[in-house]
Amino acid sequence: MDIFIGVLIGGLIASIAPVTTIIADHLRWRRETKLMHLKTERDKLEQRFRETLEQLSKAMARNSYPAEMTSDIMIMLPKEVSDQYLAFLEEKDKSTPKCRQAYLDIATVMKKSLATIEQQIEALVAD
Repeated sequence: MDIFIGVLIGGLIASIAPVTTIIADHLRWRRETKLMHLKTERDKLEQRFRETLEQLSKAMARNSYPAEMTSDIMIMLPKEVSDQYLAFLEEKDKSTPKCRQAYLDIATVMKKSLATIEQQIEALVAD
């Protein structure tokens, strides 16, 4: 019986290193996967923001806001951006100074979204 308990304890002690390695590898994999996901999300958002700002600039110059651009802003961009855009659309006065201010406000909200993702990336890298 003592031999059995000794073998059992020895087996438990010997299994600590492989189990610890498996757990550490899994945690590293999860962190790397999240990091890759955040970087991909940041790159996609940055590209969408660039395209949207270009379209928005043209739309403001023509005072015509295409449904496709509006739906992209409403669905594909963060809520803060769509809220800012809707606030601009509700404005009666769409004079040049108002358009410039709205453009700046929308661009600022977009940059804040990117900064938030960048902070998450930095936090993961720092761990």
